[in-house]
Amino acid sequence: MKKSVLVVDDEPMIRDLIREALGDRYRIVEASSGEEALRLLESSRPDLMILDIMMPGIDGYTVVAKVRGDPRTKDVPILILSARTGEIYEKISERFGAVDHIGKPMDVKSFVEKIDSIMGE
Repeated sequence: MKKSVLVVDDEPMIRDLIREALGDRYRIVEASSGEEALRLLESSRPDLMILDIMMPGIDGYTVVAKVRGDPRTKDVPILILSARTGEIYEKISERFGAVDHIGKPMDVKSFVEKIDSIMGE
């Protein structure tokens, strides 16, 4: 069975790009908001979460804090994918418990390699 990746981004184009890049390797589950992601996490535990920060409603950092605070999901690796780039945002992501922070737009080949590395593939 394929490992699962929960992709949380309010931009359909980004979700489409990730699905195209990873869909042959992993089972992709999508959420268009932080609220939707948290609802999905109530009934399933992904092997990885790819999470945008700037979203309407609950932002990505709030989602990370809630995921880390839940015993069922506290160990799920989280990769931040955000237009907010630079050392300060990388450090903030790290402090919240993300395994990495990748800036948008991303290089698809490097992105896939990073995901494979996190997933142990």
